[in-house]
Amino acid sequence: MFAVLSRTIPRRAAVQSVRWMSQKPPTSRKTVKATPKPTPPPKSTTAASDSPQGSTSKPSETESPLKGPSGPLRTPPSGVPTLDFSPEPQQEFQRTGARSSKGALSSSERKRRSMSRVMLALLALAFTGHTVWMGREWEDDELKEKKMKREDAPTTRWGRTLERYNDIFDIFNKPAWPELLPPPYPPPHQKPYTLLISLDDMLITSTWDRQHGWRTAKRPGVDYFLGYISQFYEVVIFTTQPSYTAALIVDKLDRYGFFVNYRLYREATRTLDGKIVKDLSYLNRDLSKVVMLDTDPEHVVTHPENAIILPKWKGDPKDKNLVAMIPFLECKQKSLTTAPYLTLF
Repeated sequence: MFAVLSRTIPRRAAVQSVRWMSQKPPTSRKTVKATPKPTPPPKSTTAASDSPQGSTSKPSETESPLKGPSGPLRTPPSGVPTLDFSPEPQQEFQRTGARSSKGALSSSERKRRSMSRVMLALLALAFTGHTVWMGREWEDDELKEKKMKREDAPTTRWGRTLERYNDIFDIFNKPAWPELLPPPYPPPHQKPYTLLISLDDMLITSTWDRQHGWRTAKRPGVDYFLGYISQFYEVVIFTTQPSYTAALIVDKLDRYGFFVNYRLYREATRTLDGKIVKDLSYLNRDLSKVVMLDTDPEHVVTHPENAIILPKWKGDPKDKNLVAMIPFLECKQKSLTTAPYLTLF
């Protein structure tokens, strides 16, 4: 009995290993050709009869077949699975004879395209008409508004058109108001002359250091100068600083508003060739009776005959140049407003 079991157990283990290998799917995607299974040696009648499971060479009918990408794998008659499978038939592209709608437009799209073309044509026509209208002759009211004389205005159609178009885009380079000062008072209340005084390096000077930051100093004799000269002139502070920084300084110079009649800030200047200019043509005053005290010749390039250029004050506590201008301004010489601007050193 022991001898029979010793021969039956190894044979049963070999049959189980062969069955497990036949059910394991191959790891490679290559097609495995089925090879004929060698014929097993004939079994002895004694070993077959002693085996409790009977014949184990046939696969079980209840086992589920392996599945591939397109369905279950076909199993050859020998019981070894294979990767051969029949792919699904692909449908061939067939033309139906219908026309493609790729280049066709719907009725709404055609209407929209035609309307856009009409609008572009009208826009071009309007621009051409406006250009022709901009080249018309000068009018007296227009020249008065532009502060120009007829002999100084362009005479050609192209020159008039270019000048009017420049006015449209030059709005940001001009003063904020066409008239910087209100109309003068009737005599005898209006003072005969108007004096424009710069603020930076003329009445004050500002310095900065790491210890104290910004500090502003008042020029010696400023209070006496403003108080005395305001008897003969309409005093106007004209500075290139913006109002939110210069207004506080002017308030300190004239606490009660007795000396300074008007204040003009950065918004009252204009820009020419990238430089800040104080254009007196917007002042609304007779320029033959206007005097301007400044420290920068670039600020008075439009009206140099009305300007007196003084050296900049850099904080000297013994400076007396401002007070020394009082006798010169008090005499009210006519040549002061007709001669070119003066440079005093």
